[in-house]
Amino acid sequence: MTNAWNDRYYRAMTNASTTAVLNYLIPTGERPIYIASQGGADAALRIGAEFEEKRVTITDARALTPPASLDVQGFELVEHHTQVSDFYQLSDVQDQYEAEIVALVLSATGARDALVFDHTLRSDSPDVRGQRSTRETASVIHNDYTDASARQRLIDLVGEKIAEPRLQRRYAIINVWRSIRGIVFNS
Repeated sequence: MTNAWNDRYYRAMTNASTTAVLNYLIPTGERPIYIASQGGADAALRIGAEFEEKRVTITDARALTPPASLDVQGFELVEHHTQVSDFYQLSDVQDQYEAEIVALVLSATGARDALVFDHTLRSDSPDVRGQRSTRETASVIHNDYTDASARQRLIDLVGEKIAEPRLQRRYAIINVWRSIRGIVFNS
């Protein structure tokens, strides 16, 4: 995509809202079971649960005044330029990229420490998924962690001895999401 196309698209979307059909979990009393895909052309969402479609209005967050913040809306848009030129070859520069993400999160949150984990590349194109072994896009409204699973994830990452004192303080799991090929648009 060219920068000119991105500029035209951004101008058209600024202050815009649209409606879309989103999939929400239907509470049934049963615990939903999510099975992560392995990536590739046939990667597909698999959740043992029922969903209902709801039409909702979506507003371009870039047009919010005041801007969205982690403390109020639970997300924040931050302009961030990376030195990574090819995310499909991330292993070659993973330490450098993780240092960038740590600096970004510390700056955005005022936190004292940050730990980077799980790099997931996603695409809605079966061709891209097949060529790059990426995973499918998320197609349902979801939350990645519960209080219990966030606690367990920290223990899994750093071990119980290191996790215990951290769990006595305020902590957060923050998803850092970026497009690796221009503006994401799904019509």
